[in-house]
Amino acid sequence: MIDIFSHLNAATLDKHVHDGGKIMVVRADDNRGAYSNT
Repeated sequence: MIDIFSHLNAATLDKHVHDGGKIMVVRADDNRGAYSNT
C-alpha cells in the first residue's frame, strides 16, 4: 500500500489514489476518503 499522505497535494483539485486495488478520488476540499482509508 502506498503512503496516501505523501501523495496528497493541496494544490491538486482531484487526486486518484490507488489503494488495495480500489481507486478513490481525493479532493483537496474534501479528503475524508484518505483519512478513513488509512
